[in-house]
Amino acid sequence: MSSKAKQFRWALIAIAVILGALHAWAYRHAMNPDGISYLDIGEDFWNGNLGAIVNAHWSPLYPVILGLALKIFSPSPYWEFALAHGVNFLIFLFGLFAFDFFLRQVIATDEQKNQQESFPKWVWLGLGYGIFLITSLNFITLAALTPDMLVSGFLYLALGLLLKIRRLGERKAYLLLGVVLGISYLARAPMFLLAPLFIAESAFLGTERKKNTLNAALAFAIFLAVSMPFVAVLSAQKGHFTFSESGRLNYAWHINKSVPYIGWLEGPHSPKQIFHNPNMFAFREPIRSTYPLWRDPAYWNEKVPVHLDLQGHLTAIKQGVHEISFITRRYLLPVAAAFLLLFLLGKVPAKKLLESWPLLVPVLVGIGMYALVYTASRYIAPFITALWLGLFLGLAREKIEKFQLPIFLMAIVLLWSIISFTNASEARLAAKTLRCGEACTPHHDWVVAETLREAGIKKGSRVGVIGHYFGAFGAYWARLARVQIVAEIPQGPLEQFWGKDKKTRREVIAAFGQAGAEAVVAEIVGNDIPPSVGTDGWRKVENTNWYYLLLKEPNTLVAR
Repeated sequence: MSSKAKQFRWALIAIAVILGALHAWAYRHAMNPDGISYLDIGEDFWNGNLGAIVNAHWSPLYPVILGLALKIFSPSPYWEFALAHGVNFLIFLFGLFAFDFFLRQVIATDEQKNQQESFPKWVWLGLGYGIFLITSLNFITLAALTPDMLVSGFLYLALGLLLKIRRLGERKAYLLLGVVLGISYLARAPMFLLAPLFIAESAFLGTERKKNTLNAALAFAIFLAVSMPFVAVLSAQKGHFTFSESGRLNYAWHINKSVPYIGWLEGPHSPKQIFHNPNMFAFREPIRSTYPLWRDPAYWNEKVPVHLDLQGHLTAIKQGVHEISFITRRYLLPVAAAFLLLFLLGKVPAKKLLESWPLLVPVLVGIGMYALVYTASRYIAPFITALWLGLFLGLAREKIEKFQLPIFLMAIVLLWSIISFTNASEARLAAKTLRCGEACTPHHDWVVAETLREAGIKKGSRVGVIGHYFGAFGAYWARLARVQIVAEIPQGPLEQFWGKDKKTRREVIAAFGQAGAEAVVAEIVGNDIPPSVGTDGWRKVENTNWYYLLLKEPNTLVAR
């Protein structure tokens, strides 16, 4: 790589680091339901409960990393979420390093295959880093605490190693492939299904078939050595072989649509329904966590029924096509247009395009795996990045030489214009915060936690939640207050509780108390505040959508 290309590459890396840091800072107080579970699991693990990471729904690697950060820095409740986003930023840097390795393998493959007709390095760098930033910052995001950025890094490493194996056939690359795939499973369970495909494919790369097969067998043995200990422990916990129960749950949720996320009452461990109309569930035992129902969904939904549903799959595939179409139309249209123009101008035969099969096969299988059940943009984001680079790698070069540079230049300018536009809000928010401090971005979850603490709700207390828009899924303040939600009325219309007569409301509050709650916290989104909020003694947490009622006070409905 020439000195100018290296300078361009480092400039793009610097831009990526700056944008990642802006996102991490702008969303430092953001939270999501999965993030609460990961924080709880990680904290429990580093506090000595090693079995906390043996969870059939949540993979272990990400919570272990989060928990380590909590253990080392012991942040105050106010800064806990910010620390977690700092960890996300470090994981983004890992993903950036992994993508850089992958992109360099793409460039090296292009040079080896096409020699003098290979695309200029600035084309690969401009397109590659542009697509990476869009898929990483806009779809995986640093705002959500999920392992998706971690998984994307391992995926880029695995794809890069496949290309390196194809070029050089080094045994070391095979061994690293086994390690990377084994760890990737610990980051997200579906990689357990994709790993054998990667390793099987590696056996067909290169000309020395016998040697490649032996190296692939070694890679598979390493993959098993890394992944199977966790599989064994998880299987022992569940009483049958399993590498994860998340696939079964997602099938029930998204294909059969037979059970809700919470509140399935027909399983051996289902939460107890303690009130009807409104529906109210209690789950004080046996899991003790911020929100036990989401700490281990596989436990509460054990033996959830699933059945083959072809119509459900067709609906899921349509949803997946729509998701990919949205990503392409909204963010990657310049990339798609450039590829289509060069494909048509070059009259590329299918055989030529399929020369990129080492990239295209695992990428398309990965996208298809999710599309059959549920396509979330954050799941398929790294596959989309690799797909476009693989398609460009397969273009025939002979007939497009005089067209390619202006087309690429226009595509890269438009692509980076989209990046500038879509990252402007994070830049403005970060700049505003740096200028006027924390007052610009109030930490609402901390405000709720502090209000409850000042009202006498101490660490370890139990609370109930009355949902509206997001309910207990959005009760992130409970994590900061170190309280446990033990009962809830799930998210739903305001009328499900506030529209009832006073006697029913009194009975509901009494049921919360019988479930062990010391306070009830209700979510009311919008300006239509029910009159009974004031008459029943509820207090508003300033500048939030949350109201609380202490069950120990003589002026609550319980005492009347």
